[in-house]
Amino acid sequence: MAARLALTTCRSRVFHACVWPTVGCRSYALSAVKSNQKSSASQAPTSPRNASPSVKPTAAPAKEKAKGTESKTASGTLDMDLELQQLENMKRLPKIVSTTDVWGSELANLDVEIPYDLRLMFRSLRAEPKFTRRKFTNLWFSIKHNTRNWMKNSFSMFTVARANAFPGLDVKPGFSTWRRITDIQSNSRDSLLAPFRQVALDTYRNMNVAVVRANENMMKEVTSGRFQERTLKAMRRREKGQFWTWDIVSDVSESALFPKTKDRRAPTPVDVVSIRAAEVYLAKEEPLQGNRLVIQALVKFDTTHKIGIVDKRGQPVDSELTSPRRVVQYLLLEKVGWYDTPWKVKDQMYKI
Repeated sequence: MAARLALTTCRSRVFHACVWPTVGCRSYALSAVKSNQKSSASQAPTSPRNASPSVKPTAAPAKEKAKGTESKTASGTLDMDLELQQLENMKRLPKIVSTTDVWGSELANLDVEIPYDLRLMFRSLRAEPKFTRRKFTNLWFSIKHNTRNWMKNSFSMFTVARANAFPGLDVKPGFSTWRRITDIQSNSRDSLLAPFRQVALDTYRNMNVAVVRANENMMKEVTSGRFQERTLKAMRRREKGQFWTWDIVSDVSESALFPKTKDRRAPTPVDVVSIRAAEVYLAKEEPLQGNRLVIQALVKFDTTHKIGIVDKRGQPVDSELTSPRRVVQYLLLEKVGWYDTPWKVKDQMYKI
């Protein structure tokens, strides 16, 4: 399923989505009844004795309805049995044709979500003491959104821990593991996602280096899907004959990634805001390497970039891109568990 990023108050959209079909059906039924009445009135004799105020359609016999219901149930059962049989055949296929990976097709974006900043919302309530119904509605909607994302994060963390699929960690079942699966935004070194945050930063660096160097092979190693296609197109449109340099000028050291503060949810340059895991490799035999999971993590990068541009003569190019600027990006990273490939940037999402 595609990720939903409707971070503004969208209760009006939800209201229309729930109510509008009912209103539409009622109006359609009303127009249908009116058209039936007009057609019956035009076909009826002109004598007022034979005219009837309404024409009721004859109901279908009960036996025919029962037969139709039984046939639909039987066809639904046959379709389900056929799908189960096809799934069993797919599970046995890797053993028959070892060189074919039927589970390796590109997976759509899972339902990762950008959470609301509840601290900022409560701060705005204090700044504006007038508490309106709209503010309460917005706050309640945000709390429900974050709670739903937290529950999905916890379940996905449990799935990854059970498969021992955390990068850089050898997770063993126990209380010390289960108590940490509910907090993915922790900036502590003891977090289950602490090594992954460093991996995400390295992937982010390699991606930007590939962009400024126009290295397509390197770009294909660290990206995938539509994000890779869009980035390659942008790289090919760049003016030839220029040499670009790129660097992160803000602090992204270990002390910045893992600050020694009591607030374990204080923002850092690299924060995991949402994670999903799905068991996609469904073959009966275990994969030759890795695990059965496809893991997607939505990571927030908050850094300051500086780009240098030099022309053919070695002279610096004066451009607005060369000035340091803060860049906040939400990138979706993906790892296919049974492939010996690195984490790849699959897509970019936006906070609207």
